[in-house]
Amino acid sequence: MKRILALSLLMIALSFTTVQSAVAGDGAEVLFKQTLEEAQQGNVGAQNRVAWMYAEGMGVSQNDDEAEKWYQAAIDQGDTDALYSLGKWMIEHHCDREGMDFYQRAAAKGHSMAQAQLAYYSIYGCWGTAKDYGKAMRLSQMAALEGNTRAQTNIGILYDNGYGVSEDGKKALDWFLRAAEKGNPDAQFYLGWKYERGENVEKDPAQAVEWYTKSAALGDADAAYNLALLYEDGNGVSRDIDQTIKWYTRSAKQGKASARFNLGNLYSEEDGAHKDYEKALYWFQQAEEKDHIGAINNLGWMYDNGYGVPADEKKAFEYFLKAANSEEPYAMGNVGYMYANGEGIKRDDEEAVRWYRRAKEARNRNAINNLGFMYEKGRRVQKDKEMAVALYREAAEMGNSTAQRNLGVC
Repeated sequence: MKRILALSLLMIALSFTTVQSAVAGDGAEVLFKQTLEEAQQGNVGAQNRVAWMYAEGMGVSQNDDEAEKWYQAAIDQGDTDALYSLGKWMIEHHCDREGMDFYQRAAAKGHSMAQAQLAYYSIYGCWGTAKDYGKAMRLSQMAALEGNTRAQTNIGILYDNGYGVSEDGKKALDWFLRAAEKGNPDAQFYLGWKYERGENVEKDPAQAVEWYTKSAALGDADAAYNLALLYEDGNGVSRDIDQTIKWYTRSAKQGKASARFNLGNLYSEEDGAHKDYEKALYWFQQAEEKDHIGAINNLGWMYDNGYGVPADEKKAFEYFLKAANSEEPYAMGNVGYMYANGEGIKRDDEEAVRWYRRAKEARNRNAINNLGFMYEKGRRVQKDKEMAVALYREAAEMGNSTAQRNLGVC
């Protein structure tokens, strides 16, 4: 299984729990002032905390220059945590080369998280780093000896995919389990995936639910999405649409386009208990921001029918055409239909036939039926009853009820 993981945020062991607890209350500004005083006196841990607080705007106005200044002050005292943190901060601010330099320096000084992240980049070729599986394994093994769960997960990925080593699913499973039991959300996701599909382990959807739940609770959007699918299908757990919506929503808010799309579908089901066209519109629009072509087609459907918005055939056609140009099968059929009927665009049977044919190639049964109608009536094609019957039969065999009726009268 190949999956590009989201990079984990590091809260280095510099008493950030104290910082976050204060931020949750009213003492953030007071804590910042106290920490700044300690930093000014040369306390390395305080310098790191002040840098982080400036970077995050915690207890003080966000200030990148001050963040970099205080990270550098800690680095000047030989602090490897600051090297790593400044590297991470640089990469987040698109200063890839500079960030990688700081990571390399931290890794050379034995910083396990820097080693693990560099290994990760070497697996996938991220941030300008060339893929180098041997380097990834060496760095991961060094960091794994220090108990770094990111590194342990990296080793699992390398064995799972046969990257630079002989593919060995059981070794991969062992490394994922080590990291998962220590709370690594990526490793927990991998275990959920393997139990769901029965890869190198007996298939066990209930175990998949357990591991996905742990991973999702720690912020993994893919785990939340897969967990929602299991609740929706009643696979490994009792079917529960409320739980489905909960986990889709969590994943969607983290930016996963498929979760946003599926929420739109749930809220737009005409016979669904959770039908809410305004929410459906919102989530389809959110998925559109991620260029999800299914959501773009469905926005056309909503404007065409006036669901959650005033009916607008012209706007519906624009959405359908946008999705159709990205090869969305239903959208291609919808564009053909609107050309054939002059909805939202001037009637054009030649364009209708062209789009129906493209949709037919994509196995759109409605479009196949409609193409049969064009042949039956001779609209921009030579009238051909045999071709019409063949197309109706093809669509009928795919479950199109209109085609089944057309066969009875054609």
